[in-house]
Amino acid sequence: MVIRAEVLMKMKSGKNMDNNKPVEAKPIKNSRSKWLLYLPGLLFLVYTVILFVYFLAQPENATPTRLLGTAADPATFLTHEEIANIHEFALFRYLYAFWVPVLEWVLLIYLYLSGFAGKLQRRLQKKITRRYPAAAVTAAILYIGLQIVLLPVEFIYYRLREAYGLTEQRFGSWFMERLIDLGVGICTDLLVLLLILWLIGRFSKRWWVILWVLSIPASLFFSYVQPVLIEPLYNNFVPLQNQELKAKILDLAARTGVPAHDVVQADMSKQTTSINAYVSGIGSSTRVVLWDTSLDKLNDNEILSVTAHEFGHYVHKDVYYGTLYAIGGSLLFFIVLAGFWWLVERKVPEGADRIPILMLLLLALLFFSSPITSALSYRMEDRADRYATELLQDRAANIGLHQKLAKYNKSEMNPPALYTFFFGDHPTLSERIESDLPASGAQTSK
Repeated sequence: MVIRAEVLMKMKSGKNMDNNKPVEAKPIKNSRSKWLLYLPGLLFLVYTVILFVYFLAQPENATPTRLLGTAADPATFLTHEEIANIHEFALFRYLYAFWVPVLEWVLLIYLYLSGFAGKLQRRLQKKITRRYPAAAVTAAILYIGLQIVLLPVEFIYYRLREAYGLTEQRFGSWFMERLIDLGVGICTDLLVLLLILWLIGRFSKRWWVILWVLSIPASLFFSYVQPVLIEPLYNNFVPLQNQELKAKILDLAARTGVPAHDVVQADMSKQTTSINAYVSGIGSSTRVVLWDTSLDKLNDNEILSVTAHEFGHYVHKDVYYGTLYAIGGSLLFFIVLAGFWWLVERKVPEGADRIPILMLLLLALLFFSSPITSALSYRMEDRADRYATELLQDRAANIGLHQKLAKYNKSEMNPPALYTFFFGDHPTLSERIESDLPASGAQTSK
């Protein structure tokens, strides 16, 4: 990249530069370096082709030989058309998971190579003379702009989910949720980005230590307020309405020591046709949430199975441990980030063109840390499965639940190894059913 001659002269002479005038990388202009502008796009195209070929090559039914003909074989409880439909949508799900993050990286790389951030900040500083406020506004514009650019991709995926029967949500409702996503992102992701920029400018050597210390109360606070402030932005939560089922869950809760008032149902049917349940919050905000789609599509025994699984998270205090893992993991995350930023400070002139690089580093490190977070989650989910089995002693209900998860969530029983490595935060459906096979019989009817 060609850098301004005067910048190089000032750097070599050791003269102080004006703190109110950021130094920017000049956009690539000479013909020898123009290929750099095309390289990220070319590599992204090659990456897309490799992903597509890899996932397209995966078999429609990847059931291990030892499980063929058992309840873990989708051919025993799904029609051939259903298996094919799930496999088709899985291709898009896998591509989306790996393609969108890298697309964000490529866009940020182009923002850096073009010098757009520097140009934007120079214009802003004509009206905002102080350096950090101008950089903060620049970062906010880049963040919001990136979300807007990615919106068509989100829309395509929404239409794919609609086409495959995973949602009946109207466009207006979907778009409103994307606006809520943007608002939540501004209040969380963007504020973290701005905080990092300020800390780097204020504490050039110890910024990552201070950031980690600040992240501890922030993680605890977020875990507490998520079910109180954030989740209600998307859904309504009410006490369980089915009184007969409620009595069974209350009995189960009494056996496990879970506060009964913490079991609620959410109107997820307005967003999806899939089924699920989860536990969130810490302390007095902890609760178990059952989706209304689960209540509609599962029988009572299967609902008790999924509830027992969530009770397992509650009993094992997995939300607390998850928060502690996040705190410990964030220390390693910030150490690695600081190491990369040390290199950036020595290679990239000071100024707004560093903002896309910081955003790129944050997104890339989050992506490549996925296998670690998934492995920790896998352990918790496997333990919750075993807890539910020991509590209820109803392996048939467990199998029925996991078969319906495959059917209604359009989830493959045995996802590809690459996807499982990065995003396998639960045991595969095949693994979950296999663990229940010895005491329940091998097959179920379609």
